[in-house]
Amino acid sequence: QSKKTVTFGLSHFSNQTVFALVLHFVKIIKRWQRDCVRITCKRGPTDMYGCTRFQPELPPEETDDTVEEKRQRLQSTHSKYGINRQDRPKVTDLMYTTFSLQRKHINRIPAPSLTDLQTSWPYLFTQRGIFSLFELLTDVGILRALELSIEEFVNAIVGYFRTKVKTANVQTILAQEETDDLTFLVFQLLMAHFK
Repeated sequence: QSKKTVTFGLSHFSNQTVFALVLHFVKIIKRWQRDCVRITCKRGPTDMYGCTRFQPELPPEETDDTVEEKRQRLQSTHSKYGINRQDRPKVTDLMYTTFSLQRKHINRIPAPSLTDLQTSWPYLFTQRGIFSLFELLTDVGILRALELSIEEFVNAIVGYFRTKVKTANVQTILAQEETDDLTFLVFQLLMAHFK
């Protein structure tokens, strides 16, 4: 019997569904954070939440004024081009350069409102922005970690649903035509089971 190739099929899902699915895999990612050999990352010291850069220093070539200027450039780019501009390398670079200021704003006491944060950091409130923030905070690329966890457990998950779960929703999905995209199948099964 030939082994199926697993493809990473998150493109089938809406952003909201991807966020929900990421939450389901937090336990796996946390385990990987404890065992970094599996994802070959070099991590710094962490706090109790797994953050390696809770409040980072300014980049050496930057000052408070230059970082604030770059934050304002992000705001004006968003005002001019909207959220679609996030695909441009300049936005990604500016988000990385202003990360220390972003964390300073987020960590303020009293905490800023979400409206204030969204006004100051509009690109943070996108799928790419959230995933980038997670990686900068934890040194874990969440999409890659999710992909690796799926590759590791996909056959066990599908096998479990084939042998142990007999609900109509799950059986309907399993009865569908065979697919090479086992990732998509796993997500369909999980969503049907936890519906």
